[in-house]
Amino acid sequence: MNKRNLSVQELRDMLLAQRFAEDKLGARLNKEALTMLSEQTFIQKRAYFWFFSCVATNLCDPEDHQLLSPDDDLFSRIYFLISKVDEHGELIASEEAQLATTIEVLVQCYSALSERFDLFVETWRWINAVMDLFEEISVPVAEIISQNVYSDEVTRRLFTKKEFLQRKLVRLVPFCRKGLANKMALFFIKVRLRKKFGVIRKVTKSFFQEEAKRIYG
Repeated sequence: MNKRNLSVQELRDMLLAQRFAEDKLGARLNKEALTMLSEQTFIQKRAYFWFFSCVATNLCDPEDHQLLSPDDDLFSRIYFLISKVDEHGELIASEEAQLATTIEVLVQCYSALSERFDLFVETWRWINAVMDLFEEISVPVAEIISQNVYSDEVTRRLFTKKEFLQRKLVRLVPFCRKGLANKMALFFIKVRLRKKFGVIRKVTKSFFQEEAKRIYG
């Protein structure tokens, strides 16, 4: 497998940019699912920063070809991060809980997806496709990731329409797991989210079907 010579910081920034570029689905859920998902907070963004720093480090590992290494003591590191994340004072209890749950949900979602796909290989395929397009058209990497005209081209190079839908819709699977559903319920809103998972699945499926039609015609 071809791996670009990119630093951990460059890889982390690409992964973060991709994560925030996917906020269109979050906006749709906010609009159509009774605003049950909150806007990203400072704490959530810091959690993403830490999580993708860990992923980027593993992507650079020449031996352990796993997106999340089983040797990572991920959950003990959560509490170290909590002690360092706030530069202006101690986090209040609710922020500590939000930070820990955000990271735990990310880890569990990626672990569930790794049961179906080799996420290490898939992530490097995406990175290489982005960098190939960057070398062809000399548009900044951040723009290739964030702007549809470029990111759609990357998607078409990686997947057929059928493959695109398979990969996107399988992301619903982790959210059907009872334990993770309970954690998501505690994290995203204060009440009744567990009763909304049917709405989440319906809106998410519709969103990606529309995206497939837009990208592939």
